[in-house]
Formats: sequence, C-alpha cells, structure tokens
Amino acid sequence: RAIPTRLDVDVVNRINRPDRIRISGGTVITGGIRTAYAGGRFTEQTHNPAELVVDAIPGNGAVHVTWIVRGNGPFTVEVESMKGGRARARK
Repeated sequence: RAIPTRLDVDVVNRINRPDRIRISGGTVITGGIRTAYAGGRFTEQTHNPAELVVDAIPGNGAVHVTWIVRGNGPFTVEVESMKGGRARARK
C-alpha cells in the first residue's frame, strides 16, 4: 500500500520540511495548486511560483499543480520530498 510523503503528525508539528515541486526552463508568470485535475479551486502561490510548497502528497493520491510559463522549453518538473526522494520529468 502506498503511503503519503508526510504523515499528519509531521505536517501539524512541522517535523520535516514540506514537499517541493519545481519547474525550470522558462520564466514562470504564476503557479499554484489545484483541487482537481480539470478545474477545481486554484490556490496561487505568489512568493517564488517556480517552486511550489506542498504540505504532503497523499498515499494513492495526487497533487495537481498549474503554472503559466513564458518560454519555448524544454521544461523540467521536479518533485522532492524527504520520504519520497526526488523525481524529474522533462518535456
């Protein structure tokens, strides 16, 4: 069974740092987290939108992020967490 990247106790007591989701390869205009893949509520992160801070990625779940980026690419998206390690995709 898949486990979350951070447990609730960890999030509430701030034991480890939050997960980070970064994009590189262009100029980021804005970025944030969505509650659903298509649509849903959008929460903008105004400070450093190229590196989004996420409390945790749920087990057997997903976190949906959105960026508006200026540039021709290729773009690299990197997810980093204390428990889950680092994953990178380039398009």
